[in-house]
Amino acid sequence: MIAPNRQRLDIIGVVGDVRERGLATDVEPIVYWCGYSGYWPDVFFIVRMNPARPVSLATVRAALAEIEPARAMYAVRSLDESLADSTAQRRLNTVLLTLFAATALLLATMGL
Repeated sequence: MIAPNRQRLDIIGVVGDVRERGLATDVEPIVYWCGYSGYWPDVFFIVRMNPARPVSLATVRAALAEIEPARAMYAVRSLDESLADSTAQRRLNTVLLTLFAATALLLATMGL
């Protein structure tokens, strides 16, 4: 592969479809590269851990400090929390719709 500045790039691997911008958006083509980008968007690290052998956050921070000593680690959360955040609006809409539907059914059965 040749980059726009005529630099030769090697393709290391190909990943499946990833919904980078949330579950409700379409899958878009994206390129991942190794290296530090000193601008937005900020870098995300995903750490896979064995549930049978949990690792402390201090161990993850130490491993990150070895890879990129100048990088700060913040907004740490689990995958379950990230998925819950991405579906929170839909869950709220579903609860409100259910509440309004139940109210309409109650009013209809009372004959109003």
